[in-house]
Amino acid sequence: MWTADQDAPEVWELIDGVPQLTRGGKHYGHLEVTVEKVQQQNEEFARITFSPVHAFPILDRQYALQRVERRVYEDVVQVLVPLAQREEEPPVQAGPGEKLRLYPNPAGNHLILELPESYDLNLLVSWEIIGLNGQRMAPAGVLLESASEQRLRWDISHLAAGSYLLSLRPSVLSPPLYLRFIKK
Repeated sequence: MWTADQDAPEVWELIDGVPQLTRGGKHYGHLEVTVEKVQQQNEEFARITFSPVHAFPILDRQYALQRVERRVYEDVVQVLVPLAQREEEPPVQAGPGEKLRLYPNPAGNHLILELPESYDLNLLVSWEIIGLNGQRMAPAGVLLESASEQRLRWDISHLAAGSYLLSLRPSVLSPPLYLRFIKK
């Protein structure tokens, strides 16, 4: 249970000549969690959807309660979690015939990413670590090594135990790649 009153400014509109609250203001809600089994590229995943739901009062001209509407905020988050556990993740396809390797997985305090020789580490646009709730971790991890033997190594000792995604953007024009890892 939560209340939303600091981040939900009141929006009033005239309805039948009477000012009515149409959005925002202090109201109560909860986080609705929906889990579905989905299939993608011959693998089974649990799609977990986090929806912030709140109860919104609908009033008449004399401000008497008529009903309560269930409303969902726009910041719904979805996460895919593989259902099959593997001791080590297989390499991720980065391009035709190219593979990325993230290890150890599960990881202790360090995480290593091996890149194909065709990758120019100087063109790596961005990387970040994302929790399964969609939250970007800050700091995202300290890059300890780069450009040595096509390998990047991060200190992830500050992360709590759990599952995370490493998001990499190999170039400005390429979409991000997501690699899952588990922090022990």
